[in-house]
Amino acid sequence: MNDAELQAILTPLAELDPEAGREALRLLAGTGADQARAAAVAEDGVLAVSQEPGLGREVVQALCLLAPEVPGRRFAACRRLIRAACRRGPTLGAAMARGLAAAEPSGGPRLSARFLRAFHALEATGSHALKLPLEAFAALAAEDPDAAAAYLDLLAAVFSRRWHYHQTLKFIQRIPALAKSLPPARRGYQMQAMASVARREPDVVRPFMDGLEADLALLDQADLRSFARRGLDRAADSVEAGRRFFRLESAGAKELCASL
Repeated sequence: MNDAELQAILTPLAELDPEAGREALRLLAGTGADQARAAAVAEDGVLAVSQEPGLGREVVQALCLLAPEVPGRRFAACRRLIRAACRRGPTLGAAMARGLAAAEPSGGPRLSARFLRAFHALEATGSHALKLPLEAFAALAAEDPDAAAAYLDLLAAVFSRRWHYHQTLKFIQRIPALAKSLPPARRGYQMQAMASVARREPDVVRPFMDGLEADLALLDQADLRSFARRGLDRAADSVEAGRRFFRLESAGAKELCASL
């Protein structure tokens, strides 16, 4: 498909939104995407632009990133997911489009499945919960797909529980900030450990984050896993004791951390 053919296929989109049409032409030109993929971008772009111009540009950009990279059935599935999210509103549609565009090219179906679990957990919390966590996911996916997978597991584990409004806001802000601040070499297993703890005892997740911003950050993967198991044992007897343990406020926690 040459540029003239591509431009002709994108004409309905360009007539409705010239900016979206130019962006689609720029992103698709020279990528090897075939005429069917270009037609899909134009079709779904027109629908989304008709709903809201900003949403349309998000959908166009996402589909242009997916079109050259994703196998046929997966591309069709992504289109269905984006369309379904758009029907629930522009905020959800844009978040779904951005997330799939980050997940599929870097991690394929397995990362996309994790993204969908996290997305639905965040969506159940409220559309306000989507922006910051998913922006951080997109950055992680481009840099380190394994860490991005652990991050999504953490989001799904934390937000599968309903928190008070102010607690929710704190998690929305803190989890992305912590993920960005963790050392890249340790970030993946540290988030895996947090996700494991969140699935077992959500009430000690924030104290665990406090600990990871202190001396727990120095533990290797096996030692951090061992420390987390001990902390969960404490929390099973007393949630408050578990909190103190993960924050390294108890003598036993300090001694264990120093010995590992």
